[in-house]
Amino acid sequence: FFSSAVAAASCCFGYSMLKETLNTKSSSHTTVDSSGTSSSSSSSSSVDDRDPSSASSSSCSPSSSSSSLSPPSSSSASSSNEDSWIAMLRASPSLAAATSVNFSLYLGYASMLTVLPLHAAEIWGATAGQIGALFSGVSALGFIATPLGGWAADKFGRKAIVVPSALCIACGAGAMAMVDSYAPFLAAVILWGTGNSLLTPGLTAFTVDLAPESQKGSVLSLTRQAGDLAFLVGPIGLGMLAEATSISHSLALTSAVVFGTNVFFALKAKDGVSK
Repeated sequence: FFSSAVAAASCCFGYSMLKETLNTKSSSHTTVDSSGTSSSSSSSSSVDDRDPSSASSSSCSPSSSSSSLSPPSSSSASSSNEDSWIAMLRASPSLAAATSVNFSLYLGYASMLTVLPLHAAEIWGATAGQIGALFSGVSALGFIATPLGGWAADKFGRKAIVVPSALCIACGAGAMAMVDSYAPFLAAVILWGTGNSLLTPGLTAFTVDLAPESQKGSVLSLTRQAGDLAFLVGPIGLGMLAEATSISHSLALTSAVVFGTNVFFALKAKDGVSK
């Protein structure tokens, strides 16, 4: 536990030194109209789900305003409302889809950490050491699958890697609910772990592509909050379900949630960068 605490503290320091986490100044200039009233405008841009042609035409119109992940407001009094996370989700179906997939990804993590060890002990009598070796093996998959997922996301597009990767997770968790021996258990956990590793870089890149420079922190924190919510409700919810019914039901629920959010993503998400 002490080693984990030291490692976490080191990660916090490392993250704090990344240029993405440092404050950036947005360029702005002040203009004066004919009445002598000064107004300040910012050059920060934003991205929504509109067609690029319509976005460019609207920017040429005198009555158009800068687009944003927040819905347009008729008065300055609602500006704080525009910056709210709910407003961002309503304005961008792609962001809502990515947030839902991130929730299901972390729900899968929660299921792996809480339910999977119990299932391993029940199915093939796994010991603490064997469970530790199992998780180490799943993590080792990341050394191959994660760079592969990042390369595929750049090569074929973010959505093209997110959808099949999430499907691997759903199939792995669903198969895990039905296994009754060591060999199929191992196959299911490999499929599940590979899906996790492939999905993470593509989903992160998809979210970053959606976020304008002035809102990257807000957008990334929104998707992270979805993961935190999954970690909050997942362990206790899946654990209580496993105790009240069976471990297989908890795994089946995990699979269903991942599959459902993946369908939502496939239908609503649009790549922020054309491939």
